[in-house]
Amino acid sequence: MSGFCMSENVDDLKVAAKDKTLFKKTVKTATLLMVFEILWNIRKGKKKCKECFSEKTFRGMRKFKGLIKKLLKKKTDIEKRKKLFLKAPSSFRKVIRRILSEYIKDCTVKQD
Repeated sequence: MSGFCMSENVDDLKVAAKDKTLFKKTVKTATLLMVFEILWNIRKGKKKCKECFSEKTFRGMRKFKGLIKKLLKKKTDIEKRKKLFLKAPSSFRKVIRRILSEYIKDCTVKQD
């Protein structure tokens, strides 16, 4: 899943998070794959992720462990994963918004 953390994808992710278009059908596939990559890195427990994300985020990820596992399954078609992502419950959406806000705040470099 690497290769999606390029600058234009991060910019698209910021726009999608700001405009709240992440859970709409018009979300770009590259943006969705970027969200999946962030989830994958957090789930694998990378040391740097532990420093950037709060304990509340990790509790939310544990709560939706099964859904996240289904979203990150590479054998499943991206369109099916997208449909599953768009039909996620509102509490999962809150967790994703929290993850993205912490990611944008702590893990990206601000460009002037």
